[in-house]
Parts: sequence; structure tokens; C-alpha cells
Amino acid sequence: MQKSCNELQFSQYAATCDNVHIQKMQGDGYCLKLTDMKGFFQPCYGLLDPLPFYESCYLDGCYNQKKLQLCGSLAAYGESCRSFGILSTEWIEKENCSGVVEDPCVGADCPNRTCELDNGGELCGCIEPPPYGNNSHDIIDAEVTCKASQMEVSISKCKLFQLGFEREGVRVNDRQCTGIEGEDFISFQINNTKGNCGNIVQSNGTHIMYKNTVWIESANNTGNIITRDRTINVEFSCAYELDIKISLDSVVKPMLSVINLTVPTQEGSFTTKMALYKNASYKHPYRQGEVVLTTRDVLYVGVFVVGADATHLILTLNKCYATPSRDSNDKLRYFIIEEGCQNIKDNTIGIEENGVSLTCRFHVTVFKFIGDYDEVHLHCAVSLCDSEKYSCKITCPQNSRIATEYTKETKEQIISVGPIRRKRLDWCEDNGGCEQICTSRVEGPLCSCVTGTLQEDGKSCRASNSSTELQARTLLLIVTQISLWCFVYRSVVTS
Repeated sequence: MQKSCNELQFSQYAATCDNVHIQKMQGDGYCLKLTDMKGFFQPCYGLLDPLPFYESCYLDGCYNQKKLQLCGSLAAYGESCRSFGILSTEWIEKENCSGVVEDPCVGADCPNRTCELDNGGELCGCIEPPPYGNNSHDIIDAEVTCKASQMEVSISKCKLFQLGFEREGVRVNDRQCTGIEGEDFISFQINNTKGNCGNIVQSNGTHIMYKNTVWIESANNTGNIITRDRTINVEFSCAYELDIKISLDSVVKPMLSVINLTVPTQEGSFTTKMALYKNASYKHPYRQGEVVLTTRDVLYVGVFVVGADATHLILTLNKCYATPSRDSNDKLRYFIIEEGCQNIKDNTIGIEENGVSLTCRFHVTVFKFIGDYDEVHLHCAVSLCDSEKYSCKITCPQNSRIATEYTKETKEQIISVGPIRRKRLDWCEDNGGCEQICTSRVEGPLCSCVTGTLQEDGKSCRASNSSTELQARTLLLIVTQISLWCFVYRSVVTS
């Protein structure tokens, strides 16, 4: 086969090379810079073999000027490394190649950490080298931001490409949740709800933690078969202190009602939620279908606004009441709160906060409002008050509240939650506190005694003294005998 002109020319020049010349080009001062493990291109070695470039460097150096050849070989390998997202330009100045090779990013409009940007045909690369040693090359740090109701995790695109991964290989637990690609990062924004994007939720009673994982996979395509030959997983999490709002996200399907509230002084509306809680911490909400209470239980109710300006907007409960039906207009109702104050006839009601912030909380003992009904529904008339324009303060009792422009203009809305079901209570659980006999009635336990007499506490029994009983019987017999003699004497005298 006839050789091409270039091949003939190359073979002629190569034939003139002597061993001394080749050895010099292979030395530390020249082409060996391409393979130096502490050199300019060390981050690229795991992605692109430098040996072919090294061999070309010292062979081509036989007929090229040494400095020109070295700079050209370094530039060739550097250009190839950039296609893998690795940028190294410090060698241009240190090897005095600036007159031979142009810095691809001088004057280019590249973001500081971007991996690639086509700028007039030039490809900018990462300026940060990847960590190496002790398998640290498989470590990718995630930048995690914990927002009020959302986690955001970001992975550096530079580090991805430096380690040989593609953007398509990045995902979280749920593959259906896609990332957002920016100039520097691939980010995932995940709402803090259980199961969302594969979220795992854990709670220790004081805090709630949302956990997820970024999976970074490299794939080999062989025909129709895709194999995963390398995987890095980066776990991330956000922990929040449980409160009346955040705790709702810790359970599946909480007993929750949602409405939109408007403010007379502003346009738009704000989301308002009402939920039922198990205790006074307001950190453990009931789930749907879980609110089955005995008449002795205490129900804790929380109402709050999401997304409103807390600096001047205040939520008020104007009235709250229970009805045996879902209808908030049901005439049959039991008032818990009226005109912002508790029902003074019910001493089991307690209002923790009302009219002081964007959160309202109160509690009430169940038997006071559930009565003999199997289930009831809770309704509250709520409104938002603009403290910059009105006086929103609630002063109880009701007759001390002064009508203000706010109370006249207020646009209240009804928010409802339920059903709250009644659990049939056996008052005689643990014998109802009775010493001997307990009888369960609707209103409570009734104690009685088999022997002895029931004491003033209504629970304990006192045994009877046998000698006392004998004396009483003897006295009764004497009195009866005397009465009989008197009756006989009168009969004789009369006759």
C-alpha cells in the first residue's frame, strides 16, 4: 500500500531521530510532564489515558521544535480533558506556552464553577480540582438548604464531570422527581412531606427529620443492555423542632381542615388550617379516623395561618362551637368560644392563645360538648386582623370587649373539622375507684357496699360494729315492750 505524503514525511523525519534525542524528549523536562502524578493533569488521569499523548509527544518532537512540540502536546491532552469537564490552564504560563497556545478561558464569559459553556466555540471547564486519595475521589459533597417547608440539595456539576458522571445519572430516591440544572449545580427541591420524592420521615418526640438520598450512577451501554458499573450515594436530611405547624407533616392524612382567609386591608388570601392534637404540646396531631375519645378525654385544637406577614397580621377565633352534624348552621350547638372568650359556664375550657399571633390554641374536655351524641363536628369563625390599622386585642370576659372598627368590618369565615367520635366509656374500668361495688351510669360511676355503709367520699365502705348493732336491737326491743305495756294499761283503765 502506498503511503500518503504526510506519512512519508513523518517516516523520513522519524528515521533521523537518534536515541539521545528521544530520551531527552521522554525526560522530566519535556513530555513526561503529561504523565506526572503530581502534575498539571493528574485529575484527568482517571478519565483519559495520557500515554498515547506522551508517546506522540516524544516521537513528534523528532521533527518539531522541542518547545513547540511540548506545548502542542500539552494543549492536545488539555483539550481532550476539557471534554470530560476537567480544565487545567496553569501549565500555559508555567511552561512558557502563552506565545504558542491561547488560554481558552481568557476573555470567555464562564461562570466560576461551570463545567461547560459554549462561548464562541470555546469550552470552559471547572477551576476546582477533585479530591483524590483514600477513595476520596468517590466523595461528592452536597450543599443542603433547609427551608421552612422544603429541602434543597445541590450537587456541583464540575465534580460530577470530574469523576466521570453525566447529569442524567443523578436522581433522588424517587426517580420521578427531576432535578433543576443550573450553570453550576444540579439541584433538587423537595417538599417536606412523608413519601414525597421518596422522603423518609423520623421523629423522636421533639424534632422531626426528613431524609433522602442523591444517587449518582454511571452507566455502560452495551447494545440493548444497560449496566450500572459505579454508584455514589449522598444522604442528606433536614431536622425541624416539632411545633403546631410542622407536626402535621409527621403523620399521614392528619385530621385537618383548610380554608383561605382574606384581609380587609389587603388583596389576596392566606391559607388557614385547623387540626386536632393529642396533648398540650400541640406536637402530636390526630390522623383522620383516629379521633375516637371518651368523655373524660381533653381535646386540643390548633388553628394557624400559613404564609401571612406575622409582623402585623393577627388571627382571631371569634367563636367556636360543636354540632352533632357537619352543618355549621345547625341550630343545635354547644359554644366553646364566644366573642373571642371561653364559655364561662364551662370551666374545662382553656384558651392558650387567641388574637396575639397567627396561631390560636384552646382545649376542652370532651364530655362537656359531645353530650349523648355518637359524634360531633367542630366549627370556628376565624378572621385576620391588621394590627397596623386596628386594635386586635381580645379582652375577656365578653362584656368587657369594646366594639372596634375591626369587629365591625371583620370578614370572618367558618373552618370546620370532624367527626369527633364518642367512645362508649365503662366508668367502672379499674372498678371506678369504688371499694366494693361499681355501677356504670351515663354521668359516671355509682359505688355501693355489700357489707358496711358507704362513706362521705362516695367510694369507700365502713364495716358495721357487731356489739353496736346488738345494743341497738336491745334498745329497740325495750322501747317496743314499754309501748306495748302502755297500750295494755290504757285499755284496762278505759274499760
